[in-house]
Amino acid sequence: MYDSGPFLDHENGRNHLTYGPVPRRRTKRLLEVLLAYSNDEFEISEQLRSKIRVNWQTDYQLVVETTVHALVSLTQSDAYSGQLDNNHVKTSLKLLEKFLNILVDNRSQPRGSHKWNFTIKLWFDRNHTADNLEKFYDEWERLRPSKSKQVTDYGYNTSQPISSLPDVSYSVAENNRTLNASLQHRSDTHSNQQCSFSTEAYLRRYSERHGILKVLGMRGPAQLDSLYTTMHLLNEDSVLSSESINWLEENYRQRKVFLLEEKRAKRQSGIEIANAYQYLMVLGGPGTGKSTFLRKIGLETLHNRYQEGYEYNCIPIFIELKKFSFTEVDLESAIIEEFKICGFSKPQHFLEKALVQGNLLLLLDGLDEVPMEQMSEAISKIQDFANRFHQNRFIITCRPAAYRYNLRNFTDVVIAEFDDHQIRQFIEKWFYNQPQQGRKCWEQLNTDSNTAAKELTRTPLLLTMLCLVFQREGQFPKHRATLYEKSLWVLLEEWDAEKDVPREGIYKGLATKRKEIILSKIAFDAFQRDELFITRRTLTQQIEELLSEMLPDIALIDGKKVLKSIELQHGLLVERVESVYSFSHLTIQEFLAAQYIFAQSKNDDFLLQDLIEQYLTDDRWQEIFLLLSGMSKADKILQIMDRHARSYLDSSPPLQKLLRCADLSTQDTEGDFKSAAKRATAIGLFFPGVHPLYPITRFSNPDDAILKKRLYYTYDLARELTGALTNRRLLTLALDRNRTTDTVMYCGIESTHKNAFLRAIKISIISAKKFKEAKIFNNVDFNELVRALELLKSDIPSELAPFEENMEFAKRAQQIWIDAFKVNFELVSFSLKDLNLLNNYLKSMIVIIHCQRSSLSYSQSIWDSIESRILVANK
Repeated sequence: MYDSGPFLDHENGRNHLTYGPVPRRRTKRLLEVLLAYSNDEFEISEQLRSKIRVNWQTDYQLVVETTVHALVSLTQSDAYSGQLDNNHVKTSLKLLEKFLNILVDNRSQPRGSHKWNFTIKLWFDRNHTADNLEKFYDEWERLRPSKSKQVTDYGYNTSQPISSLPDVSYSVAENNRTLNASLQHRSDTHSNQQCSFSTEAYLRRYSERHGILKVLGMRGPAQLDSLYTTMHLLNEDSVLSSESINWLEENYRQRKVFLLEEKRAKRQSGIEIANAYQYLMVLGGPGTGKSTFLRKIGLETLHNRYQEGYEYNCIPIFIELKKFSFTEVDLESAIIEEFKICGFSKPQHFLEKALVQGNLLLLLDGLDEVPMEQMSEAISKIQDFANRFHQNRFIITCRPAAYRYNLRNFTDVVIAEFDDHQIRQFIEKWFYNQPQQGRKCWEQLNTDSNTAAKELTRTPLLLTMLCLVFQREGQFPKHRATLYEKSLWVLLEEWDAEKDVPREGIYKGLATKRKEIILSKIAFDAFQRDELFITRRTLTQQIEELLSEMLPDIALIDGKKVLKSIELQHGLLVERVESVYSFSHLTIQEFLAAQYIFAQSKNDDFLLQDLIEQYLTDDRWQEIFLLLSGMSKADKILQIMDRHARSYLDSSPPLQKLLRCADLSTQDTEGDFKSAAKRATAIGLFFPGVHPLYPITRFSNPDDAILKKRLYYTYDLARELTGALTNRRLLTLALDRNRTTDTVMYCGIESTHKNAFLRAIKISIISAKKFKEAKIFNNVDFNELVRALELLKSDIPSELAPFEENMEFAKRAQQIWIDAFKVNFELVSFSLKDLNLLNNYLKSMIVIIHCQRSSLSYSQSIWDSIESRILVANK
C-alpha cells in the first residue's frame, strides 16, 4: 500500500481532517470491511461477533452498534489486507460523517462514550459492494478541496502539465512507489493538449480491476496478494520428450506425475524467468494460474516493493485476448482503451512515445481464447507488434493445446504443477485468519483416504475449490464422489463459463450430460485397457463413433476438431506429447470411469459383477470401487463383493480349518472388540510369527523364499484388516511388536547386531503383555508366556556363536509362543496356492470395509450380516 502522511494536521495546535490518499484509503478500508461483514462474507469469532451488531434497515441503510476497538479487530480478521488502529478508525468514521455525509451518528451523547451507534447510507443497494466502493472514490475526489488535489504521495505532483517535460520519463522507487510519466504533445492548429500519468491513480485502478480474485463461488473477492503462491516455471528443455507411449506409461507409474519434468530440472520462480526474458510465452493447462501470474507481475511492476521483484521500470498493460473474439486484433487500440479505463485521459500521443522508448510491459492473457479461425491472424499481429516495438517487454499466456511455437522471438516456458510446499503455502494463506483450520486441512489432505483428492491440488483452480469445501464443511467430504463430481463440474461448466470464451463446432452444442457420457466412455475404455495415455487416432475414432450414435442426422463428424474443442474448452484431455493424450488428472479419469459403470449398472448388474470378479483385489481399481459406493446406496455392490470374496475360501479346505482355529481361539473372550477384529488379529499372529518358516533366514529352496514373502504379506493384510475393524490401536500395536520381534530376531541369527536377541525378547514380552491387556484369546496363560521369555534371556548365544546355534535359539523363542497358544502347525503350514487365496480374501474384505465407509448409504442389516461373516468358515 502507499502512504502519504498523517490523517490530521496539527497546525497552530489544532487538529483538523485532511483528505489525501491515505485518509481516503483508510476510510475506504473501514467501509469495505463493514460491508463485507454485514453481508456475511467472512467468518470471525463468536466473541467478536457479539461486539459488532449490524442491521439492514433497508438495502441502502446499515445500522451498526459497536466499539472502536471491535472495528479495529474486525480489520484484523477479514481476508483483506490493511489493518487500522484506534485513531484510524475514529478519523475514518468522522470522514464518513463530516466529509462524505453518508454516516449519521445515532448516539445521544457522543462525548465520552466508548460505544458507537451509527447509520451508513449507501449510494447503491447492499448487493453492489463494488459499485458502492467505486462511488466512494468518485465522491471523495469530487468533494476533495482543490488544494488537497495538488498533493499526492510524499509530496510529488503527478498533475504537472506535460508541456513542462519534454520527454517520457518515470521512476518507480521503493520509497515513494510513484511513477510519473508525461509527454510533450505535438501542437496543432486547434489546441496545445496536455495530459499526465499518475502512478497512484493507475495503481489504484489496476489493483481494483486486476488485483482481486473471485472464482468458483467465493462469497466475496480476495486480494490477489493475500492468496498468491509463488509460481514455478520450467524451461521447455526441462520438459521431457518421449519415444513411445509405453515409456510415458512407465514414467507415470514410477513418478505419479503427468508433467514430464526432468528430474534434475531447476524450478525457477515466475518472477525470475520474467526478469530473464524480454519475450516470454507462458504455457499451462486450465486453472494452472496463468492469468493470476500475469496480474501479479503487473502489480509487482507498479509496486516495485521487493528487491527480488520485477526488475524493470515499466508500465504494465493487462489485456485479455478474448476481447478479439469478434473484432479485429488491434493491440494499440486495446492499450488505449485500457489506459482510459484506468483513468489516463488522452493517452494516444503518450502511447506513441512510450512504445518507441520501450516503456511498456504488455501482459497478453489467453491466446488460446482467440477463436481458432482467428488464431493465425492474432499470432501474426502480435509478432508484428513485437517486432515494431521491440524495445518493450512482452509476456503472453496460452494453453499448450492452442500453441504450436509460432512466435519466433518468444521463449516458451511451462507452468509446473504445485508441489507440496506450494500447496501448503496456498492453504496457509487461504486460512490466514484460521490457522488451526488450515493445519487441519493440510493434515487431512495428507491422509491415505485423501490421496486421490490431493492429486487435484496440483493446480490452483481445483485447490481453491477444495479449500472452499473444507472451509464450509470443516472436513473433506466423506463421500469422495461428491467432491470429484464438483471438480468435474468446475472443469465442464463453471470455469469455461467464467472465462466467457466463445467456442465453435458440434461439441459446443452438446448438453453437459452428453459431454459427460462421451468422456466417461473414453475414460472407462482406457482404464480397462490399463492405459493412462491414449493416441490421437484412438480418441478421434472413439469420439466419432459416440457422436454418430448421439447425432445420427449429422453426416460427417470430424473427431480431430471435436477433440481439440474438448482440450481447449475444459482441459480434461491434455496432449502430453505430440499426438498422445491423457486426462488432466488420474482422479478425474477414475471418477469418469466410475460414472460410466454406475450408469451401465442401473438396469443390469452384469458389468459390475464382471469387474468385481476381475479386479476386486487389483490396487489400480480400488478408487473406482470406492467411488461407485459413494454414488448411491451401496447394498448391491457390497453384496456382490462379499459373495466373490467368500469364493476364495470355498475352494480351500485348509483355509476353512484355519478360520475355525482363529474363531475358536477368540470366541466368547472378554475383550471389547468386534469378533471379526479378534479373528483378524489371530490370523496376523499366526503369520508369520508361529509359521514353521519363521526363524529361517537362508533358503535352499526358492519356493520357501517365495512362501516366506507371502507370509509377510499375509501379516500386513491381517494387520490392516484388524485396524479397519477397530478404532482402538491396542491390537495393531500388539501385532506390530510381534512383527518387530521377527525382524530383530533375524539380526540375532545372522550375528549382525550386538544384543539383538536380548532386544528381540524384550519386544516379544511387550507384545505378550499387550495381547494379555486386549483379552481376546482363550486359554492362553500370558503370565507363564512372559516368565518363559524372561528365562530365555539367560540362554542368549554369544556374538561369536555360529549360525546353527543362533538358529536353534530362535526356534526355542518361537516354540514358547507355539506352546502358549497351542498352535497346530497343520493349520498354518499350507501351500502357496492356499496362502494366495487367503491373501486375496483378506484384501477383498479390506476393500469391502472401505467401500462401506465411503458409501452414500447402506442397509444396516445387510452390513451386519456381511461383517459377522468376516473370517468365518463355512458351516
